[in-house]
Amino acid sequence: MGLWQEFPYPDYHNLNLDWMIKEVQEVRVKVDGLVSEVQAMIDGAEKKFEAQFQLFRNEINQTISELNITFRIFTDMELLHRNRQKYKSMQKKNLMPESVMRFV
Repeated sequence: MGLWQEFPYPDYHNLNLDWMIKEVQEVRVKVDGLVSEVQAMIDGAEKKFEAQFQLFRNEINQTISELNITFRIFTDMELLHRNRQKYKSMQKKNLMPESVMRFV
């Protein structure tokens, strides 16, 4: 192999196609490597996003559950308050014995 095979033109009139094919193959290898690197970065970012989104979803679900529990507690307290008022009014009208009112 002569020195002329390392350059695009062995002389000023002929194009060295072997050199051109070698350069295109090197570019292809570099592009393939770049594509795989970008795909790996996208996959990593996607997995990280999925994990963060799952944590966020769990936190939202827990907050909703806590709000539901709080709502049920307030609803029960309101119901108890209404019943207590009802029982007091019944006691005032002597419709309920005093012994029952101690437990209300």
